Amino acid sequence: MNIFFVLIFLLFVFLFYGLGSFKKSPREEEITPLFTERCGGSFGFTNLMPPLVRHAIYDQFVIISYGNTMLELNFNEINLVSKPRYLIGDFIRYHHNVSTLPRKIIINTRNSNEIIELLNKSNIKNKSTNA
Repeated sequence: MNIFFVLIFLLFVFLFYGLGSFKKSPREEEITPLFTERCGGSFGFTNLMPPLVRHAIYDQFVIISYGNTMLELNFNEINLVSKPRYLIGDFIRYHHNVSTLPRKIIINTRNSNEIIELLNKSNIKNKSTNA
């Protein structure tokens, strides 16, 4: 019987985070992203597995959403994008200067090279070593 409650709890968590990340910001309504993906991520003390995070890159900003949380980073607020090296996975870390957002924004992606290339075109510095 306990396993039943655990499964219900996990289903609730998945629905809360998974469905919440489909919401779009008003800034996104009329425009098409240059890049979008479902992925995992780490935001402050919150760690989520794929596909609970939506990561989208537009002409002038980046949107990361999960659950009821939507993080918006304008390109002028991004100081550096790095590719930290961990044992497993491919990651992108956004270093920014926005005090209202979590200091640690790490995206678990399969497309780090494509993301770095897109952001390089927008004159955002990148670093491909440890973050």
